[in-house]
Amino acid sequence: MRISQLIFPGLMLGLVLLAGCAHPEYAGPPPPPPPYGYEHAFVEAATHNGYQDGFNDGHRDVYAGFRFRPHYDRRFHATPGYMGGPMPFHAYRNLYREGYERGYRNGYARA
Repeated sequence: MRISQLIFPGLMLGLVLLAGCAHPEYAGPPPPPPPYGYEHAFVEAATHNGYQDGFNDGHRDVYAGFRFRPHYDRRFHATPGYMGGPMPFHAYRNLYREGYERGYRNGYARA
């Protein structure tokens, strides 16, 4: 009887001590939103990069004697210039490709 009187209070004390360890950590407030126009700069960069690459590739293809083929060039599929930030990759890729097609069309026509 003496041992059971010591085991029960010891188990209860152990449970109380372990229950005190399970508290959530404070994560702090969320970061502030980016300044106005911050995301617009990424949209501009994606479109500009795509346009410049497309224009150069279109101009080069005319002088190399290739037919009009904006989706064939490596840069169209590789989508260079993405460096992260608030814009996800698929959004950057779509804007880059829109700019690339427009630039390729202009570069091919002006040669």
